[in-house]
Amino acid sequence: MKELRVIIVLIMFSAGLAGQEMREGFNFPPYPIPENTPLKSGSLPVRVDNSKTKYFPPVFNQYGWSCNQASSIGYLLTYEFARLRNVEASEPENQYPPLYAWNFLNNATTNTGVSYFDSWEIIKANGCPNVADYPFIYDGSAWMSGYDKYYRAMKNHVHNNYSLSVGTPEGLEKLKRYLFDHFDGSRYGGAANFQIGSGGMQFRTLPAQSSAPGSHMIVRFGDIVGHAMTIVGYDDSVKFDFNGDGRYTNDLDINGDQVVDMSDWEKGALLVVNSWGKDWADNGKAYVPYNLLPKYGYEGGFWNRSVHLIELVKNYSPQLTMKVSLIHPYRNRIRIMAGVSTDPDAERPEHILRFPLFNYQGGALPFGGEGAEPTVPFELGLDISPLLNYINPGEPARFFLVLHENTGYSLNGKIREFSIRDYTTDFLEAVSPARDVAIKFSDTTYLWVNHSVDFKKIKVKEYPVDYVSVNNWYTIQLEASNLASPFVWELDYGYRTAVEDREFPEISGTHAGNAGITELFTQLALPFSFPFYGEVFDEIIVNENGSIFFESEFYEYPYVIDKNLIFKIKKGIVPFGHDLIYYGSSNSILYRESDSVFTVFWNGLGVVGGSSQPVKIACHLYPDGKIEFHYGPVDEALGLWVDYESGLSKGDGRNFILSPIAGDRRYRPNTVLSFTPYSFPEKIRIESNGLLFCRPEQENKNYDIHVKVQDKFNQVAYGVVHLSTLDLNPESLLGQNYPNPFISDTRIRFLVPEESWVRFTIYDIRGRQLRVLVENVLARGQYEVIWDARDNRNMDLPPGIYIARLVLNDRDEKIKMLKTGRGLDKVFYKLP
Repeated sequence: MKELRVIIVLIMFSAGLAGQEMREGFNFPPYPIPENTPLKSGSLPVRVDNSKTKYFPPVFNQYGWSCNQASSIGYLLTYEFARLRNVEASEPENQYPPLYAWNFLNNATTNTGVSYFDSWEIIKANGCPNVADYPFIYDGSAWMSGYDKYYRAMKNHVHNNYSLSVGTPEGLEKLKRYLFDHFDGSRYGGAANFQIGSGGMQFRTLPAQSSAPGSHMIVRFGDIVGHAMTIVGYDDSVKFDFNGDGRYTNDLDINGDQVVDMSDWEKGALLVVNSWGKDWADNGKAYVPYNLLPKYGYEGGFWNRSVHLIELVKNYSPQLTMKVSLIHPYRNRIRIMAGVSTDPDAERPEHILRFPLFNYQGGALPFGGEGAEPTVPFELGLDISPLLNYINPGEPARFFLVLHENTGYSLNGKIREFSIRDYTTDFLEAVSPARDVAIKFSDTTYLWVNHSVDFKKIKVKEYPVDYVSVNNWYTIQLEASNLASPFVWELDYGYRTAVEDREFPEISGTHAGNAGITELFTQLALPFSFPFYGEVFDEIIVNENGSIFFESEFYEYPYVIDKNLIFKIKKGIVPFGHDLIYYGSSNSILYRESDSVFTVFWNGLGVVGGSSQPVKIACHLYPDGKIEFHYGPVDEALGLWVDYESGLSKGDGRNFILSPIAGDRRYRPNTVLSFTPYSFPEKIRIESNGLLFCRPEQENKNYDIHVKVQDKFNQVAYGVVHLSTLDLNPESLLGQNYPNPFISDTRIRFLVPEESWVRFTIYDIRGRQLRVLVENVLARGQYEVIWDARDNRNMDLPPGIYIARLVLNDRDEKIKMLKTGRGLDKVFYKLP
């Protein structure tokens, strides 16, 4: 029976994936290899086989097209958790089922492939149950019911997933090191996943002169990528005579391309495990020669010449969860989210937490799956710990269950009950009094419950302004309280956002090559260097769907399902992110440039529900990194719905900003969304432990270095390091007020070169003292006062000329100011 199943799967992958994209050039964030970590021994051993440890599970036969989940969850996740926790992988409570994540994403069909990139998002958000709670069942539609099972699953938490490029000898050495000791000196190393084409795999048998003689070696994969396997080791002494010259070499040009490189190697191979049962190859295992690593997937090698790794949290426990019991006959019409508001009387959440599961998924079936009784309540649990980032400890908050239904007609769905479970101290449960609430059709149902969470919020230490000389290195160790290890510090390349109404400009400029007509992408040179998420670019790639990228052509990974994930992991600027159609000269993509702004115009047709209408969008890029999205008028009767996220993305899966379009999916005519970047020194670096280095290169400039730290509970805290290169000994310490003239209040800046007694006063034109604004010892730095045009008695002063006077040590400086109206309250604060 197993042999027959293998044959069927081979046919499926060779014939069913003909439409998969064969070109590559895209990847997930690279694995953060730690620096200066010594090997657990003096050098790498000749061979490693982690499948022989107690941590690797038994070889099994996948069900349907679940190969990506079999290799990643069934093998990789099981091995890495067993290794980390030092438990036997042969026990059901230590194994993890591939079908759990696959069944959320496969549309309840067994011949639907799902990328492990997409399924990792589910495990990162809500964990993974073990086989004891979710057995290895051959059912492509079953969803797990029971809050306690979901709660236990949440503890099996994937922190992140990464790529490791292996197409060079240097990349291979890194992989071998990872397989040997996990880059941290561990007794047992790691495992990795990779994607290949299974149809047309070619095998050879290792010769007697090789180690493991008689074993199977895959000398070529198929060229249509759609299958996944797991790397468990390597063997440098495996060898095969590929050119038939009777020798085994790594230093001869055996393929005749006049270059000696990795493709010519005849010695060395990886050890891989497949998910087609023990009847495949050698008890489910085979060797893969190193000379396949430089080949892309469409060349019979590895997709993107990369392997993929995961980072786990050994002991993770959710701090805050949601328990929901509901009834609905069509789970693919339901999306479940969580929200929170700091206003305990709010009727809508201020912040919404979305999930990659229970998200219009699973086909037109009851929540339990095929054969489940629609009237039997389905019970689920969600990890809503990230909502703690938006509230304060011990203060009242309102937590929301947000459920959207999109059937268009009533189906008698109900929310039986809903509660918040608090595990931050002693266990507490806040139960919503609303029970058996009818689910609104084609609408959003909100239920809420009030609860105060007494948790330990991360607090980043506040730092005073530091002054440095231009081109000098500055170092600081960042600190935060209440961090749960492991945690990671990083620069917060964020943006200040704003929304305003503005008429759309006239479209004019130069046609962007063939973009939107015969080509999807056009490369354009910028008239200035443009900073974006810590990098500087001199050219952009304009996409026909209302997007700007910074890399070469983009091709989706095999079996892509989650379009939102693509937005998060593709570095880009996405004003629209929705398909646009271009017909002739009336619809096109143009650009207009100057030294101060570069604008791209998309003038196309948007199609929704079979109808189309003109869509005009502009994106303005500025030399300081500021970005503006400008949306033109559309027919309000039709409107446009954007089918995935829009905004800015660094491309690392974590740092991105969603525009308001992503919130309600509605096109907003004659609106400008602006994104203004934070200011960073030109040369800057931060270690994961919070050690920050930078070297400012501009004189008389204030830098607000925004940083953030994230711990194992996904709590995030933000901080700012204030740095300045201002000359604190200029000819004048007192700046001119602004505005001047002023109507109600005015701002005045001054410098304090060193800690001094400072007196800052206001006089009238006759020299009479009217107001004392500062009379104190001030530290070295730059300051600003806001004068409200009132005197010491808090009386409004009439229009006229006034004198501001600064006395500091032996310095005595004055400026004249002109008031023309009524004032406001005074504010005094130190400038960063």
